[in-house]
Amino acid sequence: MDWDALGAMGEIVGAIAVLATLYYLSNQIKINSKQVEKANDYQRAQSTLAGNDYYLRVWQPLMQDAELASIYLKGIKEEPLDAVGEFRFCTYINTFLAWMEAAMMQIKSELSFSEFNDNTDDMAALFEKANPYLSKLLNTSVGRKWLEEEAQSLFADEFLENLYKYGPLADKQKSA
Repeated sequence: MDWDALGAMGEIVGAIAVLATLYYLSNQIKINSKQVEKANDYQRAQSTLAGNDYYLRVWQPLMQDAELASIYLKGIKEEPLDAVGEFRFCTYINTFLAWMEAAMMQIKSELSFSEFNDNTDDMAALFEKANPYLSKLLNTSVGRKWLEEEAQSLFADEFLENLYKYGPLADKQKSA
């Protein structure tokens, strides 16, 4: 056998080794992709569970505490509240908006609420769904006062921008 024949055989063996390596790597990429997809699905499920748990924490006090439920009803009906009642109503508003902010972050990171992750403006869709309820809270004198005096120091600027852009007070902001 001459050197040319050995060189040709070496190239063939090398080409087979390259093909085998590429086959192995493509299988590893498929396996890794499946694992990443499973991890993403798990994270979405955990995020959804956490969001639902937080949502329950928003509503549960109203269901279990008759006094708080009474304060809530007085607040949305614009009936007079004493200082403690006003504080508790504002705390409820804060809790609800904290849940909204968490939902916004989940949507932005595409971890949950997949119905918003299409080609629409996700934040507009979120606020459109929440606005009837937000209107009950923020279109009250106590709610507006809390929003003007307290919310700025409690929430991220991005959330507040979206609240004013898409929230129930957006029309009032445009006309003002």
